[in-house]
Amino acid sequence: MPSTYTCPACGQVSLHPMDVKFGWCSRCEAFSGLDDEQLASLVDGQELAEVSLNRQRQAVRELAQRRLRRQG
Repeated sequence: MPSTYTCPACGQVSLHPMDVKFGWCSRCEAFSGLDDEQLASLVDGQELAEVSLNRQRQAVRELAQRRLRRQG
């Protein structure tokens, strides 16, 4: 696993292991490193329990928004 995470949207670099693992960007406040399928898997799985409640909520919101954009 890489030791840093660089957000593809804004270029911010994070050294935090949880950001690296989940593709979280604190500047964008989004799971920028995950595609729709990975984000859905994260929301449906138990791994999300490792992150804060606010980030859990953000993951669910982000997945819903992505699905709505894809439909519309």
